[in-house]
Amino acid sequence: MKKRSDFYVKILKYAESKGVNGFTFEELYKDLKLNENEKGFLNLHTMGQEPSIFWWADEKRTKKVALTFEGKFKLLEFEELEQARKSSRNAMRVAIFAIIISIVTGISSINYSKKQLDSSGTIDKTQFEEIKNLKFNSSSIDSSFIKIIEQQKNISSQIDDLNDEKK
Repeated sequence: MKKRSDFYVKILKYAESKGVNGFTFEELYKDLKLNENEKGFLNLHTMGQEPSIFWWADEKRTKKVALTFEGKFKLLEFEELEQARKSSRNAMRVAIFAIIISIVTGISSINYSKKQLDSSGTIDKTQFEEIKNLKFNSSSIDSSFIKIIEQQKNISSQIDDLNDEKK
C-alpha cells in the first residue's frame, strides 16, 4: 500500500516540478525510472480519457500534460497530512517527556518529605532564644475566649428554658 502511495506522490511531485510547461509520459517514465508495472498502471488510468490530475499542455492534446489545480491540491493535502503526522509525533514526544519530568519530580518530592519526617526536629539554642524572645499579645486571644464562653452559656441557658417549657 505504501509503495503505491509513494508512486502517486512521486508522479504528483514530478508534475509539480515541471510546472505549466508540462512533460510527456515518456519523460515521466525515464526521469522517474518507472518499471513496466508502474507504466502499465499509469497508462491504464490515463489512456483514452483526460486524467483529473493532468491537463494537456500542448494544443493538439497528444504529447504534453501538466498538473491541474486538482492535482496540485491533492499534493498539498498529502504534504499537509505528512506535516500533521510529523507534528503529532513531536507533540507525543514532548508529552511523554513532560510526564516523565512530572513523575521524577513527584518521586523526588516524596523522598524529600520522607527525609524531613525521618530527621529529628531539634531546636538549637539560638532558635530557642528567638522563640523565647517573641512577644505576642495574648489579651486579645483571652478576650475572644471569654466572649465564646459567654455565648455558650447563653445558648445553654436558652436550651434549658426551652426544655422547661416543654415539661
